[in-house]
Amino acid sequence: MRAPTPRKFALLVDGDPMTRSIIEPALLGDLQLVQSRTGNAALALLQRMAEHFGLALVTLDLEDMPGRVVIDTIRLFRPEIRVVCLSGAEGVTSMVRATAAAIEQAKVTFALSGDLGLAARELQRGATSERAGGL
Repeated sequence: MRAPTPRKFALLVDGDPMTRSIIEPALLGDLQLVQSRTGNAALALLQRMAEHFGLALVTLDLEDMPGRVVIDTIRLFRPEIRVVCLSGAEGVTSMVRATAAAIEQAKVTFALSGDLGLAARELQRGATSERAGGL
């Protein structure tokens, strides 16, 4: 029996080059950082190489979709990957949360397609906004 492949990569999802340059040297251990500027690109990477990632660091403020949608997608469909939410405190006034119906639709979509991006779009479609009380 073969031993499982160790998860050697951390995925950083953030559009800000300065944030990306600060995070890389701060990572401890043997994790190698893979960077993505958008949620869609990050989910595409996880789609192809999920077994290599042990950690995802995701900012809430992404250009193409709310970071919360990326986080929820990873937690729902790749629960073996640890997720850390990155946030600038002054910029966080509300968080996006998927409704129960959206979560179920995302699960159906993923079961049929196996596509994390499509599942994330279902979560985003069914999202509601809620005030962040203090992260």
